Amino acid sequence: MPTPRGFHLPVWLDQTASVLEQAAAGDKRPHHTGRHNTMNSAARILIVDDDPIAIKVLRKALESMGEIRYATSGAEALTRLAETQDDVVLLDVNMPEMDGFEVCRVMQQDYPEIPVIFLTAENDFANEIRAMDSGAQDFISKPINPPVVRARVAVHLKLKAQITERKRAEQEIRTLNAGLEQRVAERTAEVHDAYAALRKSEEKFRSLVETTSDCIWEFDAYGRYTYLSPKFEDITGYSSTEFLGRRPVDLLPDDEAHAYRQKILTSLAAQQPFSSLEYPVSHRNGHRVVVEVGGIPLFSPEGRYLGMRGITRDITERKRVEDELRNTKERLEATLSALPDLMFRMDREGRIHEFHSPAADKLFLSPALFLGNKVSEVLPEAAARVIMAALDEAATHGSHHGGTYSLALPQGEVWFQLSLAAMRSPAHPGNDFVMLVHDITQRKQHERELEMARDAIAAANVELNRLATTDPLTGAWNRRHFEYVIGVEIARSRRYGEAVSLVLFDIDHFKLVNDRFGHLTGDQVLVAMTRLVQRNLRVADVLARWGGEEFMVMLPSCDARGAVKLAEKLRVLIARHSFDEIGTMTSSFGVAEFRSTETLDDWLKRADDALYMAKAAGRNLVRLGA
Repeated sequence: MPTPRGFHLPVWLDQTASVLEQAAAGDKRPHHTGRHNTMNSAARILIVDDDPIAIKVLRKALESMGEIRYATSGAEALTRLAETQDDVVLLDVNMPEMDGFEVCRVMQQDYPEIPVIFLTAENDFANEIRAMDSGAQDFISKPINPPVVRARVAVHLKLKAQITERKRAEQEIRTLNAGLEQRVAERTAEVHDAYAALRKSEEKFRSLVETTSDCIWEFDAYGRYTYLSPKFEDITGYSSTEFLGRRPVDLLPDDEAHAYRQKILTSLAAQQPFSSLEYPVSHRNGHRVVVEVGGIPLFSPEGRYLGMRGITRDITERKRVEDELRNTKERLEATLSALPDLMFRMDREGRIHEFHSPAADKLFLSPALFLGNKVSEVLPEAAARVIMAALDEAATHGSHHGGTYSLALPQGEVWFQLSLAAMRSPAHPGNDFVMLVHDITQRKQHERELEMARDAIAAANVELNRLATTDPLTGAWNRRHFEYVIGVEIARSRRYGEAVSLVLFDIDHFKLVNDRFGHLTGDQVLVAMTRLVQRNLRVADVLARWGGEEFMVMLPSCDARGAVKLAEKLRVLIARHSFDEIGTMTSSFGVAEFRSTETLDDWLKRADDALYMAKAAGRNLVRLGA
């Protein structure tokens, strides 16, 4: 049955016209709607009619589709619905006491999710329009045609199932989104706690090293100092810089030098550290200072002697400061236990002179390949570049913290963060630097997981916004988004007095395209027309699919004259365009400029009336609304 002029089906029903026509023609193909498909379960259908013959005919036509219930009056129908809600209601217009329109209005308030199909007399356009205005989703003309009834009921059952499934899917997406946000919050808290713990450990280590009262030293396999902490000058009067390369025995009296050598040789033979070695040293100003020395021999993994590392403590006033010395020892033990994974000593050119690694799997190469070589010679280019940049900063400012790089080790990609400091104060920069390297692979993994979670949420939000605002077939804006935009434009027009116009158009005889070439070809025509029109609009213009083959264009800052000109341009472009498989087609246009005294509905009606005039005048025309 043709739709009367001035009346529009709801958008969701109008978009299913093709499904309805297939069903009316006897299309037996299954329509899948998801896990909650009403067509795949026992549907409940309520027939409301005071004519027993009509009820009998309808029950016979629909008995294969599910449970059939009936009521002979509007009041009885509402009572039955209060007991058990049906999936679809077939409602007669003319009934005593309470006609179908009144029943439908009550149902719209109490059961808006139940589709209503009115039963009207043939060519009763007035009642058909009243039926749709009262909230009905469809109407069927009498006398009743069983195949048509089954097809239309099947369509509405399918649509209801699709709506139910869509709501379920939306809820599932909201639940997933909430879960992702919670997981991101938890991951963020974990990363923050780990970072705080790392910073606390670093601050503790730095504090202990800077406040120790002992001299920390290192010497090579020839007994020459390669590192002396600043405390060395307090004990001996010699600066650490000027004594580098010299030997500890240079400070000893001749009678003490022999005992010292024997102690060192004993420690090396046993490959064990020594401690509590006490001997006097000559202070630069001539007086003697009693020191206590402890050290540990350093060996490569192959057993080659590399030198020693140890401490020298001033114990001249040992008895008086005994308690303080015990506290110092505890601080030193804490310092040693808090050492990072890797420690390197290198010069200004990046040449590695010494390193410490408690775990062999943290090394990129064997120890023999590190010593004596530059980082640029033994490490990948990217890692070497980070370390050299840190050296530049430490040479200028005394230290560097935070540089990161990764290495491909046998166990996989491992990330490191480095802290690097010059071996003397920034005011007197030297050539040696100590670099501490921390394994931050786990932190990097947490950061990547956090970024992936954020990307997933962002992608989900983008997709949700696209689904909510665009027409899935043509890619144009959908009616919901268009109505929001047009509301904003109306407010702007009323405030600033700027013109704004609407162009409503549809494809002439589009139903013949679907009937002759099929709905797939019809969809391709809609897509092609959308792209053709979009290419000829301004950036500020808004194109939306209004329903079926109808499209609406909003033209900001454009009066009726300009809108008619654009509509005529589009009409000619469409008429001259050759569509695949079909050839040429025409379209009819209705134009209306907004009036500040009218409502949105009034404005839309004038555009619709203008389109009707174009159709009535022979189609392929542009008409301006009164």
